[in-house]
Amino acid sequence: MNFQSWAVSACLSLLLSISIPVFASPFHPNTGFLTNGEIGLFQHLRPQHGWTPQRANKLVQDIGASYIAGQAKYVGADWYIITLTQSEFMNAPNKTYDQLVGSGEYTPKRDLILDLHTELKKRGIKLGVYIPLDANAHNKRNIHAKKLGWDTKNNRPTPSFRARWSSVLKEFSDRYKGKVKLYWLDHGGQNKGFPNLHNDSSYHQAFYDALTQPGTVIAQNPGANFAFNQYKVFPQFMDYLAGHGPGAQVPPSASPLPTGRWYHSVQWHTLNFLGTRWGGSDVRASPLEWGIYLREINQRGGALTLDVGIQGKHYGMNNQQLEFVKKIVNISKRVPEEFVVYADEASKANKAKTFSGWGAGYFSKGAWLEYDGINLSTGYNRFSIRYASPKSGSFELRRDKPTGKLLGTIQFNSTGSWNFDKNSRWAHIDLSAFATQGRNRKIYLVAKNNPVNLQRFTFSNRY
Repeated sequence: MNFQSWAVSACLSLLLSISIPVFASPFHPNTGFLTNGEIGLFQHLRPQHGWTPQRANKLVQDIGASYIAGQAKYVGADWYIITLTQSEFMNAPNKTYDQLVGSGEYTPKRDLILDLHTELKKRGIKLGVYIPLDANAHNKRNIHAKKLGWDTKNNRPTPSFRARWSSVLKEFSDRYKGKVKLYWLDHGGQNKGFPNLHNDSSYHQAFYDALTQPGTVIAQNPGANFAFNQYKVFPQFMDYLAGHGPGAQVPPSASPLPTGRWYHSVQWHTLNFLGTRWGGSDVRASPLEWGIYLREINQRGGALTLDVGIQGKHYGMNNQQLEFVKKIVNISKRVPEEFVVYADEASKANKAKTFSGWGAGYFSKGAWLEYDGINLSTGYNRFSIRYASPKSGSFELRRDKPTGKLLGTIQFNSTGSWNFDKNSRWAHIDLSAFATQGRNRKIYLVAKNNPVNLQRFTFSNRY
């Protein structure tokens, strides 16, 4: 081979070896399932730091992929996200990781991600995967941090870590091509040691390159200390917004929401925990407040994922929370022009009692019922309520507290019985004077005299 031929060959080899950066597309077309879907679910389901390899492997073997997929289908979820790793252990095999850490004990034999994809696909549900951008190496309990190239002395990533962790992600990405629909990448902010993106974007670029596949969308979480209207998006590394912000720490109605589907050309999305902490099995706020929040997100073209707890031998989602989510979804689907609230959905009750699927009773003088998250800014001008009582009487509709602003007094006549049968009636009041009283207010029904049973009420935009 002469020198000229050798030089051409060498140049071609060099060009082929160079990794060409991949950038996110503005207004990414693959995010349609987020804006068109109803809701997603998320589980922090993974082995913990300090576990034995045997215990970690058993957890992965025991997780019921079919059971979890059935639960997601039951509540009407459109996507489901699971943790791939958040310790020194993985939820799926990875030979690259085994080689880097010098052992195959920290990855399971079972590929849980593939099993979940198979079961979720049968039910028409998309699969998402949670991965920490720092491999959770910032945690001093991660025994493999140094082997992955993490600077354990200064607790920050290095170019060596960038290359090694990217190679691990690339193996996953190639295997899950066409199967994992979205990646949610955590720990990408300066609080985890990453450089300011304005100064050095090489880490986020490398991780984005490693995971990019046709049809897959990626979000990188730069930190929780932002709201949508304050956070500077770096759209070249995001197909959709991670959405981890103050809304996760306060009642959901307090979160400022973008006004349209695209925020700085990126599909917006928000991740909230349903309970009072990540992975918690309790609930916060009421189904009504959550339902209104979800409806507003969907109307604005956004997407909501809810983190739920773990329960049972299959390590499925908490069943009580799922029933709560089902209520949220059902409430969100009600026609906004005539928003229906069922009396048993009260967030608080004083003296009165609520009965699931039936209504509220024991509603007599001194009793009140509270309902969270009523949006009075849409121009609702009529309040109607279905009731039953053998006596005539009245009760009040008030705002913010039981003794708050009086919106109207409802007079009711006898229906002849306590039952919600063909003799039950509707009572109405005009809300025209209060049609723009602000969003997400607390509404109170306050009994004044004779007892009455309440079934449901509506706020409507007509009179």
